Amino acid sequence: MEPSAEAAFVEGFIQAINQFFPNGTKDKDNLGRIVNERHFQRIMGLLERSKGNVKFGGNADLADKWIEPTLVKVDSLDDALLSEEIFGPVLPYYIVQGGLQEMISIIRKIGDCPLGLYAFTNDAKEQEFSELSPLIRIQAG
Repeated sequence: MEPSAEAAFVEGFIQAINQFFPNGTKDKDNLGRIVNERHFQRIMGLLERSKGNVKFGGNADLADKWIEPTLVKVDSLDDALLSEEIFGPVLPYYIVQGGLQEMISIIRKIGDCPLGLYAFTNDAKEQEFSELSPLIRIQAG
């Protein structure tokens, strides 16, 4: 994401969590649990090894296999949260200075094919990329 979009992104994430989970995320009827202890430990291990900054969430309960939706700003492409697919309620994000082309270049360095790339930009040329791949979603702003 571009640096100018970070504050709005973090605030939007927090607002969405609060809107979708007005009673909190521990409610079993409204937020699924991690499938088993092994996967819980794997996800928590990624979070523990991350050198990123938790912007929201991070709480967990092994007995309930509950992990709070967690937003983490990572500062390095070598961060543990970028080392494998997470398959849990943890969303790492990385600030990119060079625009969408740089973002795509970085994604290709990390892995063969991301599950998705979400770019928040007002640049018309960058918005045209959304037609190139079903994996790329462009959001104005």
